[in-house]
Parts: sequence; C-alpha cells; structure tokens
Amino acid sequence: MVLEGVSAWHGGVQVLHGISAAFRPGRLSVVLGPNGAGKSTLLRVCLGLHPAGAGEVRLLGRPLQAWGRAALARQVAWVPQRPGAAEGYTARELVLMGRTPHLGLLGLTGPSDAARADALLAEVGLSGMGDRPVEALSGGEQRLVLFARALAQQASGVLLDEPTAFLDVRHQVALLERARGLSRSGGWGVAVLHDVNLAAAFADDVLLLRGGRVLAQGSVAEVLTPALLGDLYGVPVVRAQADGQWLFAAKAG
Repeated sequence: MVLEGVSAWHGGVQVLHGISAAFRPGRLSVVLGPNGAGKSTLLRVCLGLHPAGAGEVRLLGRPLQAWGRAALARQVAWVPQRPGAAEGYTARELVLMGRTPHLGLLGLTGPSDAARADALLAEVGLSGMGDRPVEALSGGEQRLVLFARALAQQASGVLLDEPTAFLDVRHQVALLERARGLSRSGGWGVAVLHDVNLAAAFADDVLLLRGGRVLAQGSVAEVLTPALLGDLYGVPVVRAQADGQWLFAAKAG
C-alpha cells in the first residue's frame, strides 16, 4: 500500500498533512506518535473509512476508490480499537463476520466456518468462549476477538489500531508475533502502537507521526534512535541493549 501526499480533515480541522508512506509486502510496519498525532485517522484513510481530502492511496497499484468494498475486504483486514456495534453478538458470531467477503450472495456461513471461528478463538487464547456475548468480555478479550475476526478474513494485509491495549504481556507478544508472521509469509501489516519497546522487538519498518506529519520512516535501526524519539515525544529518551534487543525509556529529570 502506498500513500502519496495524503491530507485529511476532521470537522474543518486538518489532521493529516501531506503524508507519503509505503507499507511493503513481507514487512510489519509500526506507526508511533503522541496522542492526537493522527495515527488512527491514517489507518482509517487507508481503509477508505475516512476520506482523503488530498493525495492518493493505492493498493496493488490501483487507487483505493477503484476497489469495491467486498474486493477491498478480501485484501485488507481491520482491527479497530473497539468492537463497535457488537452488542447482542457472541464472540463466535463476531469472528464469523470476517468471512463475509468470501461468502456467496446469501451470505450464509456453514459448519466449516463455525469450526474455523472456534479454532481462531482458541489460537488467540479464547478457547471455549465462542458463545460468550461480546459485551460480557473484558477489553483485552474483545481486542483478541477482533484480531481473530481479522484472521478469519484471510486478507493479505492487516491494519491494527492499538491492538495490544488492555492485553497482558503474554498476549501482546503472541498477537504481534502472529501479525509479524502473517507479514513475513507474503502479506503485510501496519500496527499503531504506543509502546516503543514492542515496536523495537517486532517491527520491520517504523513510521513516526507527529502533528499529522511524517517525522521519519525507515527501518528500526534508522528510526528508533534517542534523538528522533526525543523529538517525537518531547522528552529525553535513553537507549540500552540487553541480549541483543534495544530497550528505550524516558530519561528521568
């Protein structure tokens, strides 16, 4: 997916300013930035859920608006911050919604789809919870159901908006390992994160977004530096290495 000069507005206020970026096959890209930087809006523009007031988004060389909704859904899956209007649905039913782009005109799922949904719930750590109402789940469990729904979609790309929020460390690692595995097996992924250390551990590429503008984009080694991160967040950042892994922290005053 390629963005060229993309700008976007909310209620007359410009929130993205001429974003040019590339999310490449075989790589997991992470978007970092302070609150209000435009990260979620960027993902929604990539999905066509928020209009790009200027510039262009292209998927597989075609402008995003040239894709029908069903065709786009077969190419790009979406893990939002919240489940949306999911009240009254069970976890299994929400996961089955990911099969919609692949169903026929009647949109009917079969026993194999239900079995696949249960298998995906088990894969993300929610075994035996298919009949649980979504509203009865914790925030972290809801996030895992949304990820299972994206996996059910079998799209080549996945956009994840703060997928690790409300998750414990084990589930954070498992989710990002799965997302990275999908990318490296021929797909691609973009994840909005707030944890720099998770980005350092799992990202192939990093996009730094500040005030709706690209501060930097490149590999982890190129972008995750104390100087750039200090500029991004407005606080001094220090870096250390342990067992070959870079670790970052705000410098105490």
